[in-house]
Amino acid sequence: MDAAELESLLLPPDSSPTGAIGQVEIETPDLQVRDGAVISVAHAGTGDAGNLQIRANRIQIETGGELAAETAAGQGGDIDLQVRDLLQIQTGGRITALAQGEGDGGNIEIGTAVLVATPGSNSDIISTALTGAGGRIQITAEGIFGFEVITREAVEAEFGEDLSEFDPADLPSNDIIAISQADPALNGEVILDSPDVDPASGALVVPSDLVNLAELIASTCTPQSRQSNFLITGRGGVVPDPLAPLTPAEVWVDLRIVLESTSTKISAAPPEPQNGSSFQDTTPSQPLALWLQCPRSGR
Repeated sequence: MDAAELESLLLPPDSSPTGAIGQVEIETPDLQVRDGAVISVAHAGTGDAGNLQIRANRIQIETGGELAAETAAGQGGDIDLQVRDLLQIQTGGRITALAQGEGDGGNIEIGTAVLVATPGSNSDIISTALTGAGGRIQITAEGIFGFEVITREAVEAEFGEDLSEFDPADLPSNDIIAISQADPALNGEVILDSPDVDPASGALVVPSDLVNLAELIASTCTPQSRQSNFLITGRGGVVPDPLAPLTPAEVWVDLRIVLESTSTKISAAPPEPQNGSSFQDTTPSQPLALWLQCPRSGR
């Protein structure tokens, strides 16, 4: 039930509401508007529509759900949505700030991390005016997916120059529209503040002529060719058992004997001759003496 149907039940016949609608503020972690439900500050009479302000972590608008700030004759209302994580619109969900009479379309401001719509689900963000000026739609998001900005030229190419009967729901795509249906000079504006991300940036171009590894590996390691090497590098840190911890590398210790002296010679004095006879020393020379040094203590 839209605003006009609701007011027709509350007001006497042949009467038209006047005055302006107030402001609705909603603050909630998660908001779901679905199955034809409407959160509305619309005006079915000659007054201005109200303002709708919502603060949430996530908002889902689907299956005909709608956030509306429309007016039948006055100025369209403003919609301000600040969504921390995700604003998802799908399956006919809509955000509208329309002016059906001589007033101008309202403004829609959206700030969110991600704005997404299911492709081809006819979900729209609209700020149009029948005879007045289209409103302003400003969206600030890190990512915008599934939506298409529709210009007046694109609408005229599809429906002709007379847009008095134009209904954005007639477009099957997910649209962002801010136009005047009567005067091209009064079209609104769409401002998308989202980082320009090139999906191909940083990608490496793979050459078409890949290297043939078979041509780089010799089939034999013959010593005559002098062109091949065979290297043994060990396991490269891979443990013998996949379930065992990795042990530290073995430390090589030089256990060779370090020579401090190479030619130390020991000589002995010949014994005194006995009984007046001469004596000749026939004792063989002593072998070389070596100094031994402990590799750990240095002694």
